[in-house]
Amino acid sequence: MLTFLFKNQHHLKTLLYHLRRSVWVLLVVSQLPFILMMGCTSIRMTQTPRSTLEQQLEVKAFERAISQLPIEKLRGKNVSMELFGLNKDDLPFAKEFFRVWLAKQDVLVVQDQEALDHRLKVFLNVLAVDQTEVLLGTPEFNFLGIPIPAIAFYRQLLNRGRADLKMYIFDSESSTLIDELPVSLGKAMHDRYTILFIISWTKSDLDDKPTKELKLGIKKGSF
Repeated sequence: MLTFLFKNQHHLKTLLYHLRRSVWVLLVVSQLPFILMMGCTSIRMTQTPRSTLEQQLEVKAFERAISQLPIEKLRGKNVSMELFGLNKDDLPFAKEFFRVWLAKQDVLVVQDQEALDHRLKVFLNVLAVDQTEVLLGTPEFNFLGIPIPAIAFYRQLLNRGRADLKMYIFDSESSTLIDELPVSLGKAMHDRYTILFIISWTKSDLDDKPTKELKLGIKKGSF
């Protein structure tokens, strides 16, 4: 009887050993497609509602775009302004932001048609944030119902804000085109990098001067 129990226990241990090995083999095999595709890149366009970072990037890009407009001839003048863009949700904020900026440059936007010197038509061709992610490792996935966190040997998340402006100046009385200003481009960036799961840093120019911030620690959802 003891010999029988001993043999059964021996066979049970052997069975459990091979079962554990099989589970590990299946786990490794299941990750092979992800490992073979290491270095994949994904691009995400601006989403609504926007995150705090997306809003900061858009506003900073827009501010830099309008600050490059050559408006010396408009200083001390009264103007009317029309702002056009593909995204209607952005237009009210962009128009008021631009109006205040013009006032700071001694260009007054007025409603009185008789007091006008010029009419401005501004086309906001681009105001958006693009996000590009590069991951060297494996993304999050489920194995037999068990969530496996992302394994990031190297990860970079690039956020780029961009604003393109085109402005036309018309005569207030005849509506004749007087001047066409060159396209004004504004950019902003905020990037995050991660190496070996725990070392991460950011690179940003939202404060007008490029800055770097290094952080050490284990991020949630990765190991």
